[in-house]
Amino acid sequence: LVMIMIPGVVLLIPQFILAKNFGLLNSLPGIALVYSAGPLAFNTFLLRGFFENLPRELEEAAIIDGASPFTVFWRVMLPLAAPAISTVAVFSFLGAWDEYLLALNFLTDESLRTLPIAIANFRGQHASNWGLVFAGSLTAVIPTVILFVVFQRYFIQGITSGGVRG
Repeated sequence: LVMIMIPGVVLLIPQFILAKNFGLLNSLPGIALVYSAGPLAFNTFLLRGFFENLPRELEEAAIIDGASPFTVFWRVMLPLAAPAISTVAVFSFLGAWDEYLLALNFLTDESLRTLPIAIANFRGQHASNWGLVFAGSLTAVIPTVILFVVFQRYFIQGITSGGVRG
């Protein structure tokens, strides 16, 4: 919970130093590692709360039927957690997809720059190519809309299952 309270900007310099020491600067695996580790505290907090509210009787029934702990998790609990997992996936994707500051500082090679940096580069000090800015913005929105359409049924399922208690 404490890690959620720390702003991401405060962690920029320590993350940069770690990435430099591990040789992960100016590389896509390095920025992917930072993007996946960044929301880990929030994702853990969210998933823990969801798994805590799942009925224990389902787990106990699967154990009585002879299921191993892995089978209980994989075949019983994980399908029930699809709404929470889809929420975590969407939040993590949106956090990495629209991120500007880390990519600007970690990636110096122009060919590795992310879409938000490319959109920002279309704006100049004295003139801006607004057609390119808006085309890049539309390109940035399309994967977000596709992601929402794909996970929409899980969101609806999560809302209805969370709103109705027996």
